[in-house]
Amino acid sequence: MTLLSLAVGLLGLGTVQAQDGPALLEQYNCSMCHSIDMREAIGPPYIRIAVKYKGNPNAVATLVAFIKSGDKGGSLTSMPAHPRVTDADATRMVEYILSLEK
Repeated sequence: MTLLSLAVGLLGLGTVQAQDGPALLEQYNCSMCHSIDMREAIGPPYIRIAVKYKGNPNAVATLVAFIKSGDKGGSLTSMPAHPRVTDADATRMVEYILSLEK
């Protein structure tokens, strides 16, 4: 182990932290369309997303792509693309949302 990798590990740099999720969801105004609880809004509640993707090994990659590219969905509304959300931020948000099911 190099000194640099030890320092990165000790500082927590380079790790995705799900606890950043709520702040990022707020920053990107996700609550305009989604709720954390089962309250229906324009988009599905986060908990319903977490339940739907539980056990799916591709959940993070699928949902990150969904955030970035949007969806035409099967409902009356569709999620618009959010290309300005970085992959790192989208990953943190998705990991937080998926943690809600536990």
